[in-house]
Amino acid sequence: MRGSEWLPALDLLQQFTIDSVFSPALIPKIDVILFHRYLILVVCCVILSRDDIHTKRVFCRKYGSRLACYLPTARLSRFEATASIRVSVITALLISGFSFLSPVSVSAAEWGSVTGRFVYDGEAPKPVVQREKGDPNVKDPTVCAAMEHLNNDLVVNPDNKGIANIFMYMRRAKDVHPDLKESEKKTLVFDQQGCTFEPHALFVRTDQKVIVKSGDPVAHNTHTFPLKNQAVNFILAPNDREGKEVENVISEILPMQVKCDIHPWMTAYWLVLDHPYAVVSDKDGKFTIENLPAGRNTFYLWQEKTGYLDRKFTVNIKPGETIDMGEVKFSPSQFKEK
Repeated sequence: MRGSEWLPALDLLQQFTIDSVFSPALIPKIDVILFHRYLILVVCCVILSRDDIHTKRVFCRKYGSRLACYLPTARLSRFEATASIRVSVITALLISGFSFLSPVSVSAAEWGSVTGRFVYDGEAPKPVVQREKGDPNVKDPTVCAAMEHLNNDLVVNPDNKGIANIFMYMRRAKDVHPDLKESEKKTLVFDQQGCTFEPHALFVRTDQKVIVKSGDPVAHNTHTFPLKNQAVNFILAPNDREGKEVENVISEILPMQVKCDIHPWMTAYWLVLDHPYAVVSDKDGKFTIENLPAGRNTFYLWQEKTGYLDRKFTVNIKPGETIDMGEVKFSPSQFKEK
């Protein structure tokens, strides 16, 4: 490339938007602004090492570089040009301390958390028996009816009325805390014990794999019903502790059902998202989501028996603080069969 051809390249490089060249999701730990400046520096070094005097003069006038004006006007050898580039780049890197490779600093003031508890606003419903102990009509009764099992489509703690297995999530996350861009745990276990899925409700990120296992001495089937991902439907051998991997690489808009076609009462729900801002309430109805972007955040609340409990559950996150929502109550009428 002739020296004069480098000037338009430098103009174009300076005009580029950083986000269009580098995705923060792909390079989360690099300061892309500084890295972009180093690319410009390399182009400048190449220009200044050329033998084209006109190009260097234009460069001096346009970019105010005194260094170019001090370069000798005589033709540079290939060795001298290469050495000039290397010295310039190495010097710049040493001065900067490779700062573009250092972690991006994140102020605690930019992020906050939310916590609270989902509560049944009424008398806790009496548990409904799903399978009676020793019921001979249950398939594989020695395993599946070895003990009494209760329905798990609405689990309310009788001691504190906390509602378990409510999904609270954002459909999309514009900003994600740098520490949470990738999942720390790359695999999650989905087990089958006593002809029951464990856990009953599972949040899965698109960069995680689910290992489906079984601790039962009978065969099981795992059948997923996603809206966007590829469904799976496979047989799991008795006592398969090695398990099979399931990947879901596309973010879903709501939890998907997982069933065992051999034992039709066996159901569970997976929520697949491409970001970390979701949670499943625990046995006391508690929920916590950490490191949310400061400002107004809107969540969906979904429960398997009723579907959406709220599509606009809004939390105003304050920088550096944890917002306690207290008890978020739901009336019994919201859990009627639809």
